[in-house]
Amino acid sequence: MAPVLDSRLPTAEGKALLTLRELSVLDGLLDGCSTPQLAARFDVSVNTVKSHLGSIYRKLAVSNRAEAVKAALHHRLLTNKE
Repeated sequence: MAPVLDSRLPTAEGKALLTLRELSVLDGLLDGCSTPQLAARFDVSVNTVKSHLGSIYRKLAVSNRAEAVKAALHHRLLTNKE
């Protein structure tokens, strides 16, 4: 029987847990973008960005932007731009 993975946490293959847009939003968070800035960057509404953020938080089991970026860096979903 295969082990059951916690779907809230990324795995080595876990990049698939986040959509390309969610990864792009995370990249924007790493750049320090606000919600309105992200909406302008992706030409979507602020509510759409909030929806993406909610999905990211749920999938990464975090509750705010800083935790999302930290988790994404830890799980190598993003690379630090320094």
